[in-house]
Amino acid sequence: MSLTLCNVHFTQQAEKVVWLSSPLAKMLKVDGRRTINVKLGRDVVPAALKTLKRKGHHVFLSAGLRRSVRVPKSGNVYLADANGDEIQLGPLIGVLTDGDRSQTAPFGARTGFVKQLLAIGQKKAYFFAFTPKDINWQQETVHGWFLDGGGGWVRRVVPLPDVVYNRLPSRRAETGSYITSLREKFVRRHIPIFNWSFFNKSDVYSLLDNDPEALAHLPESINNPTSEKNQRAARKTSFPLL
Repeated sequence: MSLTLCNVHFTQQAEKVVWLSSPLAKMLKVDGRRTINVKLGRDVVPAALKTLKRKGHHVFLSAGLRRSVRVPKSGNVYLADANGDEIQLGPLIGVLTDGDRSQTAPFGARTGFVKQLLAIGQKKAYFFAFTPKDINWQQETVHGWFLDGGGGWVRRVVPLPDVVYNRLPSRRAETGSYITSLREKFVRRHIPIFNWSFFNKSDVYSLLDNDPEALAHLPESINNPTSEKNQRAARKTSFPLL
């Protein structure tokens, strides 16, 4: 499977058709095919395949195909091919978070941070943010939040993502039964989840302690120190405990 950065455009045709520019079709070795499967996230839709004489790597999706695959927007995005039988747009990456929502600040105080995450990758993949309440498990879709061309917010219904990046703000929420069940639903559908749990500082320290380069920069650390050890450490650093 290869990844190619291409420019996605939309047309008004009602039929399910995808046009590839000649250089892109030749590179993907599909210039002799009449049909191909188009994939986004979990959705796969067969479509008629046509080529057009245009320089560069361009993909044109008809309105009928766009609605079926639920492609959220036009612009630059990666395209992957799978042995000439399928082309996949994306990847479709969902940032899972939470917060008090409004049209201008859909994730409350975390909205600015989430916007930074989406802005970094939006010209190479379909990045969107969502909360657990935005998922429709019966239809396997997400009512996600995307950045529009002006830096504002727009909502689109898309398939379940290829991968989930967990940015839930609360350790307590992360370990609750509802969120645990949410994670299991993603796992059953073979959707990878990145950064699922908060770091355990003791585990991180133990890993770094075995690395010779990192060890030289690690401060002294003691698990479950007694009050006497705390006092001795305070005297060493000249910062008396209050």
